[in-house]
Amino acid sequence: MTPLDRLIELFPLMKVVLPWVSDHLPLLVGIPFVLVIVLVFIWAGYIAPRRAKRILKSMLAREYSPLPLDDPHLQEAVTRLTPLIFTTYREETVREKGPWRVELAYVQTRAGRTRFFAHLSRFASISTSQVTRRDRDFSLVFLETVRMPVDKEVHVVGDGYRLDPEHGLQKVEAGIEAPLPALFDFYTEDASLAAFPAALKEALLECSPFLSLRGTRKKGASYLFHARLKFTPNGWGLVSDEFVHSAKKMDELMNAVERISQSLS
Repeated sequence: MTPLDRLIELFPLMKVVLPWVSDHLPLLVGIPFVLVIVLVFIWAGYIAPRRAKRILKSMLAREYSPLPLDDPHLQEAVTRLTPLIFTTYREETVREKGPWRVELAYVQTRAGRTRFFAHLSRFASISTSQVTRRDRDFSLVFLETVRMPVDKEVHVVGDGYRLDPEHGLQKVEAGIEAPLPALFDFYTEDASLAAFPAALKEALLECSPFLSLRGTRKKGASYLFHARLKFTPNGWGLVSDEFVHSAKKMDELMNAVERISQSLS
């Protein structure tokens, strides 16, 4: 007698249950799978954005003030300082992008600097070798208008994505002291980076565990997924397409922002 026969002898009901399970196995496997997919979409499309907005509202306790979404200074800063989204990766390319829409915004003005924190969204058409899909991007952006000791527009990225050639920027391959090239990729119009403040380089190095996927971090430490930065003579910006869901991570983001801002003083 096989082990299964012994079980059926001990539990006669199994003679009914086992055939039913065999007949309905695809359904029993498929329903949990579908539920997982549904929960993922609910999280990404509803729960995560709402939690991110609640975290953003904590800016009130950081001496930031709510700002009308159509404020002209905010709109100008979003257009001028929001970093490019590096979304070309392997065989995936962004074909069309809509304008940024401000969902929530806060402002802080002090010491001749104006800082904006905003929750942005836009639609994008993304193509692969098999399909073209239309996505809605959500991004958290920090922008600061301030005179900076740089003479050109510099884009900095700390993940495996690369910039679409259509933007007319080239990767800087030389002139950056180690270990920064191992942590961040730098892009400019002419592939050169002569006047980049040493204090800013040091700040990027200190913030690399949080801002670069290639940074060295302690086990379990958090990081900002897909962080991109843009530095110009009249201000700088940081953007990520990750929702910040916890106060702890917002604290880490603010620490990185403050560290970079201080290096520009």
